[in-house]
Amino acid sequence: MVEQVSSSSPPTSHSPGVAQMPHGPQEKAGQSFTHPAEHTDAQAKGDGRDKKPAPKAGILNEVTNIFIAATDLVEAEGRMLRWAVIRTAIAVGLAIASVVLAITGVVILVYDLYLLLALYMPRVAAVGIIGVFFLLLAGGALWTIRRILR
Repeated sequence: MVEQVSSSSPPTSHSPGVAQMPHGPQEKAGQSFTHPAEHTDAQAKGDGRDKKPAPKAGILNEVTNIFIAATDLVEAEGRMLRWAVIRTAIAVGLAIASVVLAITGVVILVYDLYLLLALYMPRVAAVGIIGVFFLLLAGGALWTIRRILR
C-alpha cells in the first residue's frame, strides 16, 4: 500500500517512503539544510555544524583597499594643498602690496628731498645730488648681495 502525500506540503524526513536526498550545494548527504535564521543556540555557540570558513581576502579586495586608502590620502593632501595655496596667494598679495607701498614711499621721499634741496640750490644741482645718492645706495646693495652669495 502506498501512502499519498498532499501536494501542499513538501516531503519531510518524517514522511514514510521518502528518501532523503541532498537538495543543493548547502546540503550534504545525511544532513538537512537549515535556513540561517533557524540556527539553534548550539549552532550559534560554535558546535561546528553548518559552519563555513570565512572567505579569504582575494587580490581584488587588497587592490580595492589600497585604492580606497590612496583616494583618502589624495583627499587629505588635496585639502592641505588647498590651504597652502590660499596661504601662499595671501602672502604673495601682501608682498605685492608692500612692494607697491615701498616704491610709493621711496618716490615721495625722493620728491621731498628734491623740494628741500631746491630751496637752497638750483634745481639741476638738487636732482644731481639725489641721483648720486641713489646710485651709491644701489651700489651698496649690489655689493652686499655679491658678498652674501660668495
